[in-house]
Amino acid sequence: MSDSLYEILVESLPDDPMHVEVRGLLFGAAELRLIGDPREPAASGFVMVPRYGLAVGYGAPSVDLLGSLRVAASESGRARDGLKLHLTLECAEAWLAQEGVANLGRNVVQTFQGGEPFERLPSLIQHDARILPDPSEALLATLPSDAAAEFAILKPWPAVACTVALDRIASIAYAFVETETYFDISIDTFQAFRREGHGTSCAAALILHQQERARRPVWIANERSRASLALSNRLGFEEVGQVQAALLE
Repeated sequence: MSDSLYEILVESLPDDPMHVEVRGLLFGAAELRLIGDPREPAASGFVMVPRYGLAVGYGAPSVDLLGSLRVAASESGRARDGLKLHLTLECAEAWLAQEGVANLGRNVVQTFQGGEPFERLPSLIQHDARILPDPSEALLATLPSDAAAEFAILKPWPAVACTVALDRIASIAYAFVETETYFDISIDTFQAFRREGHGTSCAAALILHQQERARRPVWIANERSRASLALSNRLGFEEVGQVQAALLE
């Protein structure tokens, strides 16, 4: 069922900001588990990537899939750390009512509307911003250990940008997932370099790089993350919707 379900999902899921995660995971993740609703698997279910500890819902998956998710999390070794869930608001209330499902708040989905935000980006790059085309880049050795571990599992290597200060990476951003039209930005600015504009410069550099590849940015920030929302606002992102974040404990 997985092969046929994969083909159906690739064909049916729209290429838009609200589906960038689930569609991007289908296209780019090296290891997937598809957990479709037994009654209508093409209409609702989860795309799970054990390596990331993440299961992104499509449609309005039923809470009847809770057991299947727990089994999949256990088999993949994610049961101890928990499995992150991203759910459409249509089914969020039912999932949050289940035992062992913790509410992590809503994720705000944002993108650029029109071309004006792109035009502002060059002026926002105030630091030494660089594109890192492959995982052999020497600068990656300057990453803190937790960030280095995150980048070590990225396969295939995505679009990556960074800013450099004092001969080390100050901020780093990459395309977590990518579709034919959109990409989702993941970014981190390290403690010693925060509040200096590195995040803005880094994100702007990545967006401009991806614009050359005809990809438009999507910024997904948790409603509780003031810093991420403030950064997306400076860059010119506008909200297009929300999804529910949860943790299957």
